[in-house]
Amino acid sequence: MNETVELDGLTFEVRRSARRRTLALTVDRGGQLVMHAPQHADRPELAIWAGRRLLWVHRTLAQKEQSRAVQAVPEDVAGEAFRYLGKPYPLALVGDQAAPLVFDGRRFLRHRARRGMADLAFRQWYIGAGKVWLPERIGRLAPRAGKAPDKVVVRDLGFRWGSCGRAGTININWRALQLSA
Repeated sequence: MNETVELDGLTFEVRRSARRRTLALTVDRGGQLVMHAPQHADRPELAIWAGRRLLWVHRTLAQKEQSRAVQAVPEDVAGEAFRYLGKPYPLALVGDQAAPLVFDGRRFLRHRARRGMADLAFRQWYIGAGKVWLPERIGRLAPRAGKAPDKVVVRDLGFRWGSCGRAGTININWRALQLSA
């Protein structure tokens, strides 16, 4: 069974490590509270330490709850807005189109018959658009960083926005193309 600390109506899961020397606290994606502690830290010490951070914990939990409420599931209906580089563009359903999804600069056009494949079509479109737009944009910003990447990859990174590999590869989540440029 996992070790826990109860405090102010909250349950903190305690994860101990022999290598850890300091205490740390995280609130994961689902709102679970995790206290990272060295092996030698005793429970009263953990409770006192966490008690000093309760304001931060409650504030962080409230922010996560608020952001969860804002995230809406796309309905995939005509007129619904989808963002590209921070700007909303409406979706139009068309009957004759070879590609599952096309962006004409003013709106997204999706084939009516491919409704069940809309999520996949949007993901593939953002990845394709990112392969064109992101290397050019990153190339312009590279002088500020002092080094240009060897390769830019756009793909689904789950909950991460991006990462940089040791081999000089920058990985960007396709969802980042919905944010402002």
